[in-house]
Amino acid sequence: MKASLRFSLYLSLLITLIGAPAFGQNDTVSPNENLVAEGVPPIPASLATSVERYSNFRGASLASWNPERREILIATRFADVPQIHLVKMPAGDRSQLTFYSDSVTQAHFNPQRANYFVFSKDVGGGEFTSSTALTSAAATSTC
Repeated sequence: MKASLRFSLYLSLLITLIGAPAFGQNDTVSPNENLVAEGVPPIPASLATSVERYSNFRGASLASWNPERREILIATRFADVPQIHLVKMPAGDRSQLTFYSDSVTQAHFNPQRANYFVFSKDVGGGEFTSSTALTSAAATSTC
């Protein structure tokens, strides 16, 4: 087997196994029983653990501009599902405003005054959404 092909297979196997659940008590990562890997050297669990941080990332999408101040609402995944966060200044930290077990991806400030925003959340994962208004005074929503 050519070295470049072997390296490609090794790299593919490593990438596949990065997302594998627990490694158990083994010092090496074993492929899934559905994968036949011949001629691939054992992959140390420490290597898979150290490269995991490169496969764990999140993005953010702009949801709404504040019509009165230099603030934005963004949707980003902080735990298992996307939630709405407020960024109060350019390059500022985000503050999580919604705390649901279901996905919250859309939010819009009141276009006249920024005293509240409306957001839509997925209900039960069935792609049925409900809309909720959240005032600035309430700050966070979990109901």
